[in-house]
Amino acid sequence: MEGRTALLSLPTGQVDTWWTQHKILGMMKGGPGRPRKRPQAMVREIAPVYGDAAGLLSRLEAAVQTLGNNKVSRILGVSASQPSRWRSGKERPSPAHERAIIELDRVLARLFEDMVAVVALDWLESHNAMLRTRPVDALTRGRFDEVVGAIEVEEQGGYA
Repeated sequence: MEGRTALLSLPTGQVDTWWTQHKILGMMKGGPGRPRKRPQAMVREIAPVYGDAAGLLSRLEAAVQTLGNNKVSRILGVSASQPSRWRSGKERPSPAHERAIIELDRVLARLFEDMVAVVALDWLESHNAMLRTRPVDALTRGRFDEVVGAIEVEEQGGYA
């Protein structure tokens, strides 16, 4: 699957990243002043957004916000301070790291399409029989496509 397929269309008509969608959907669980409505009504399909440098940094920012700086740096195989230097603009990721950031974003976007945050983050840290390891460890080894395959098996109700 190239690109993202389900992103949030905000009330102003602008499209934002899956991280914003995730934050908004998390707020919809209810509570004081928070609506209780079905998020599916707010999701629509858009075209892929790959290719621009600003997009790359926003993907990195979303991954760090979701997983934390240490986990993202471990997945990308860099020092813990490197993602911060990339985000601040002090350095630019290598082409190999750019591809890894895009792949990580693809995995996270796919993961959050059908899972709520708590379940998705727990799934990343739990042993997966299909991968024969934890998905986060598979990502560390660059097995992005296999993790997406495991997500698809999980959403279809299959267990390896």
